Amino acid sequence: DVQPKYLNTPETQLFHKSRLIYGLDKAKQDIKLKGQAVLVEGQMDVVMSHQSGVKNVVACSGTALTPDHLEILKRYTPKIVFAFDQDTAGQEASKKSINLAIEKEMNAKMAILPKEFKDAGEVISKDAKIWQEAVEKPLSVIDWYFEKVFFKHLHDENWQKSQIEPTAEQKKEIARELLPII
Repeated sequence: DVQPKYLNTPETQLFHKSRLIYGLDKAKQDIKLKGQAVLVEGQMDVVMSHQSGVKNVVACSGTALTPDHLEILKRYTPKIVFAFDQDTAGQEASKKSINLAIEKEMNAKMAILPKEFKDAGEVISKDAKIWQEAVEKPLSVIDWYFEKVFFKHLHDENWQKSQIEPTAEQKKEIARELLPII
């Protein structure tokens, strides 16, 4: 009985969602001015971001980013910041999107949102300054991958702060996952 957040419609002769970037008409000047595009999943995230003053934000309307989307964005800037939802689908889409961006020779980064929020819209609703800072200080893709892999294997996001040393087995698993990315 759970309905999806967004229900994707099929491609038609008039509607090419693989090329549609929501909000680009409003954001393109700010994308050029700021030198980066911020990509979120949903249209409401774009609207709320623009209302909060962060106007270089666009959406691919779900997590189905395509090479065509990136080619269009690359006309305005080679720098892209991903801020997809924090659920499993959003995080998996982030990984795929990073790979697509790298293939298109774009500089990809990640906006890091506090874990208690599910998406950009929720962050903005609570505190627009958190959103603004996340967009202004994105994490490099490699650092994002490192954080994800270390957190997954060590189950403690404060492991570095508490100076807990990973076990040899954990180090081996971490290396196995990170080496292909590096």
